[in-house]
Amino acid sequence: MDSFRFYMDNLTEIKPEGFEGQRLYRVPSTVLKRMRQRPHIKDFLVTDLGYFPVTSGHRVERPQGVDSYVLILVEAGSGWLKLQGRNYTLSRGNVLLIPPNCPHSYGSTSNDPWRIYWIHFNGNGATELLNWAPFSKKSPIIPCPAMESLRRHFRSVIATLERGYADDSLLELSRILVNILTLLHARTHGSIQNKQLGRIEKTMDYMRETLQQPEALTKYAQHAGLSVSRFSEIFREHCGVSPMTYLTELRIQKACRLLDESDMQVAEIAHRLGYEDTLYFSRLFRKHTGMPPTTYRTLNIG
Repeated sequence: MDSFRFYMDNLTEIKPEGFEGQRLYRVPSTVLKRMRQRPHIKDFLVTDLGYFPVTSGHRVERPQGVDSYVLILVEAGSGWLKLQGRNYTLSRGNVLLIPPNCPHSYGSTSNDPWRIYWIHFNGNGATELLNWAPFSKKSPIIPCPAMESLRRHFRSVIATLERGYADDSLLELSRILVNILTLLHARTHGSIQNKQLGRIEKTMDYMRETLQQPEALTKYAQHAGLSVSRFSEIFREHCGVSPMTYLTELRIQKACRLLDESDMQVAEIAHRLGYEDTLYFSRLFRKHTGMPPTTYRTLNIG
């Protein structure tokens, strides 16, 4: 048994080892047993979830497959897949579906290491929804023009798992899984033009890269080469939130990371993210996380 499989088979919670910044979860068997007894949960059953940052050397081999679907989103970089005797290449924005009990292997390329989200799931309802998605035995990989929306759903699953295994959290897991599977159908058949989506994605990258100098909505629309109204319309359809809400969420997410990973004072973090008023920043942080920055730091949940 390789080290990755041994690691995953013994995983019950997030672990600090392995790739720096990773998130790895396995729902305990006792919890899965309870989930299978709950209406609406048993049909959309999330069993494992993970996020790997840039992972040179990442490789998984499963000669017997696994007893669940495996869905992978390539957020960045590139990789490869061997499934049922066929070889495939994967790149940014690809979504991969591996059916249950199918021998497979996959990994990151050495010259362009990938960054991925992945989820294992099963259930009759999930199988029915997958019949809508454009996956097939010949095409287990599809492009996902709504990558940001899918990425938000994966982050929501992680946040839900971090709250524990109460029934309401388990129901939320199933709801998010339904959203993910529905998105794969709806977005790959959607009406947004790929050229305009490309502009939105590039603007989102720009927003992430310039958090210290946030700009007005009009500037972001200009960056995308669209009118404010059209930019806002496509952005909301693509991401599920308005451009400025997305920007605020990015800044709060960055603040959480700085609180987790540095000794910077709250005022320093606020200034780093373009907030001149520390009190305003703290109120905004509480609004989005449910707690002030100082309390968040003591929880050590990052």
